[in-house]
Amino acid sequence: MQYRILGRTALRVSVIGFGGIPIWGDTSVFQYGCVDEETAAKVINRALDLGVNFIDTARIYGQSEVRIGKVMRRRRKECYLATKVMRRGYREGLEDVEKSLTNLQTDYIDLYQIHYVNDTDTLRRIMARDGALRALKEKRKEGKIGFIGITGHEPKLLMKAIKTGEFDTIQAVYNLNNLEAARELFPLARRENIGVIVMKPLAGAILVPPLEMMTELKEEDRTLIGELKESAFPTTAMAAIKFAMDNEAVSTVIPGMGSITNVEEDVAVGRTTAPLPKPLKEKLIRGAKKLGTGYCRSCGYCLPCSQGINIPDIFRFEGYYSRYGLKEWARQQYAELPVKAESCVQCEDCLPRCPYNIPIMEKMKKAAKILSP
Repeated sequence: MQYRILGRTALRVSVIGFGGIPIWGDTSVFQYGCVDEETAAKVINRALDLGVNFIDTARIYGQSEVRIGKVMRRRRKECYLATKVMRRGYREGLEDVEKSLTNLQTDYIDLYQIHYVNDTDTLRRIMARDGALRALKEKRKEGKIGFIGITGHEPKLLMKAIKTGEFDTIQAVYNLNNLEAARELFPLARRENIGVIVMKPLAGAILVPPLEMMTELKEEDRTLIGELKESAFPTTAMAAIKFAMDNEAVSTVIPGMGSITNVEEDVAVGRTTAPLPKPLKEKLIRGAKKLGTGYCRSCGYCLPCSQGINIPDIFRFEGYYSRYGLKEWARQQYAELPVKAESCVQCEDCLPRCPYNIPIMEKMKKAAKILSP
């Protein structure tokens, strides 16, 4: 495993970190793609065994903190722990830090991040006297947290956050389909010695399926499939993670890990030193552009739905049906959902919560049309 310095924190972190969403464990949020407690423990332990020393989770990730904490009882000294507060107020920040300490079964959290800051008003709110930042700074003085970070989906906003001088790290979206962070945000972070953590390297699992599942393959695509299989990155997921890792401003990439296979493939990428060949990288970027931008990244911020609809799962199945041609499988999985897309009342409550401005109402209508019997 390669290791890099996380900006001014001086922490030496594995270039591949552990993304804690897949061990969420709450099927009311993600019915599919979550793992049970026993599997979660095996996955975390395997990651640690293979040299992953940066573990990222959040207060809002269901049982993720708790499950990580059960492993930390024995292995706390082997890794750096990072978690996040979603609430914006001072008192809520104090409460969340204490809750995280309890859940993670530790008396010290290496990096505590303020989560999902995507607009100027929210940045002002967390930095106000009664905001969450004050709570984290107090907990840092008490020795309960080491460093303070911020996460978000808008590069311009994260640049504003860096310029305040209050944050040691940023966590940003960067992948083959979303290159914006590399243009101005990453260079600024590097100049200011801010640690860069990359989330969504697989675009919410959109970049996981093999390229041969893409519709309307052209000859270039077929050539790319052969090149991937003959390279050190036989899957599109591995190549996508390598792409994010190759940016010189990036300290660590945190793909979600929900299986031993995930861990072992991700770690294999983290061990490679040669960069992704330029022709292969360019072809991957062109292939990723075919996906467009209006797809769900399965972040879950749209939830809960007042009607009990599991929006990310419905959009996942719609994507497999429309994008990869797995029509029968997608319909079978959709049929098992307790609440279908037809139950959407078009209330639009979820719209302002989506960081990617996805037209949820339109996509819900489409899903209902193509996935229903």
